[in-house]
Amino acid sequence: SPLHLEPRFLDRAKVRFGGSYQEAAVDDVRTLGTLIVVFMSLIPYWLVYFQMETSFQAQGLHMHFETSKFEVPAAWLTIFNQIFLIVAIPLLANLLYPRLDRQGIRLSLLVRIGVGMLFSCLAVMTAGGLESFRLKAWN
Repeated sequence: SPLHLEPRFLDRAKVRFGGSYQEAAVDDVRTLGTLIVVFMSLIPYWLVYFQMETSFQAQGLHMHFETSKFEVPAAWLTIFNQIFLIVAIPLLANLLYPRLDRQGIRLSLLVRIGVGMLFSCLAVMTAGGLESFRLKAWN
């Protein structure tokens, strides 16, 4: 019939398709596969996050702005991330996301997480570019 779908890879292990495993067990394995992909995608984010605690402070110790009289202590560089999050989360949750919802643009949680990871990657690339520029100027 047109409603009969060809079984996917793991479906062949189900009893109804001639396999030896119950439906719930096969569905649990499929869900586990999805979770593994999600957690594997989080590894680069956490590598970057924990790098921030050491590299940003070390980078701040070596930066000197001769043209500016305003000086930020190097230890404060790690605080800016927390301050940014304290400000950004209410703005996104109360202003941006409701406005997008009213316009018919609904972002799932995975899309929101992906956008956040994209911005964290851009922040790290910016810090890396600044560090490269600083090292060239130092040499």
